[in-house]
Amino acid sequence: MERLIDKVIVLLCCLPALALVSVDVGMVVSFLVAVGFSALVEVFGLGEQHRASRVACDILPLAYCALACLFPQGIAFLPLATYDLARSSRGPAVCCVVAVPLVLAAARGVPAVELASALLTSAAFAMLSLRTGHVIGQREKNLRDRDELSARSQKLEERMSDLQDRQEYDARLATLTERARIARDIHDNVGHLITRAIVQVEAYKVVHANDSRVEGEFSNVADTLHEALDTLRTSVHGMADDACDLSVQLRHVAEEACAGTGLSLTCQIAAGEASPAVVACLLAVTREAISNTLRHAEGATSVRVELVEHPGFWRLSVADNGKTPAPGQDGGRAGGMGLQSMEERVRALGGTLSADFSPTAGGFVVYASIPRKGNDR
Repeated sequence: MERLIDKVIVLLCCLPALALVSVDVGMVVSFLVAVGFSALVEVFGLGEQHRASRVACDILPLAYCALACLFPQGIAFLPLATYDLARSSRGPAVCCVVAVPLVLAAARGVPAVELASALLTSAAFAMLSLRTGHVIGQREKNLRDRDELSARSQKLEERMSDLQDRQEYDARLATLTERARIARDIHDNVGHLITRAIVQVEAYKVVHANDSRVEGEFSNVADTLHEALDTLRTSVHGMADDACDLSVQLRHVAEEACAGTGLSLTCQIAAGEASPAVVACLLAVTREAISNTLRHAEGATSVRVELVEHPGFWRLSVADNGKTPAPGQDGGRAGGMGLQSMEERVRALGGTLSADFSPTAGGFVVYASIPRKGNDR
């Protein structure tokens, strides 16, 4: 837009020079050619990244200078051609070409006032063209810098988000691990002590079977200990179940399976809590699928684990980017004990499992689907 405004200004400044000369066919032709060539320069300028467009932008103002050598009246519109020459890819030094038609016009007796006017306006508008080019270039640079800063800011935000997710994951994993340890310690230690106390009380009841009063008191103590043991078991199982966070445990198992193997892991998990049986099944399937990738996937560099919790079922997929074997071959994966074990685990919960090479993306994909009905808490 700046170039168009500048050229309108240049054209308006050239029009008063027409008062110094007579309007004839040469003047009209020069005017039309100057305006047409200048418009074509703007059209070709839209494709400056192409070499042909840059060459056209350089040739058109030079062609007008050649026309001005034939029609001395054309020097009135030389500033328009000079404006385009100043932005030439060959540099502003090419503007010196406008001196040729001025010298020829002087030799043909064109008044000095007209020549001086054309020379001064050409020089002024060459400087205007350079200034406009600098402004446009600086604006484009500012836009590029802004885009780069925006891209960097977005990357930093993504890294910050990943870091926060990782911190939350580590904290959640540590909490679940500690909760499972506490539940295990209570079950192994306190539960054992209460069980031993119950056995002792039952033994004392047998010893004092002839004393109904003492036996009744021991019965009350035994009932209290049995109630305490049941309450303890309920609390311990509740803590153990809370430690079975599906998303955290699945990601932890996948990271452990890929650790130190060179496989890059991508986890996309959209699932909440699940029953211990479902968690154990999905963890076993994930671990075995990644193990199969490490043993049999030729050229695999990455593995993707995706778990989605739908209203009616859980869907797990484990895919790698290994090479697809030739037709008639299975790459050592189909029919193995690992796949049979996975299928048995999934079927035990009423689900289905399929495993095969992807015909579109390549690589081996394991799909497991487990219904929610009958497997909820």
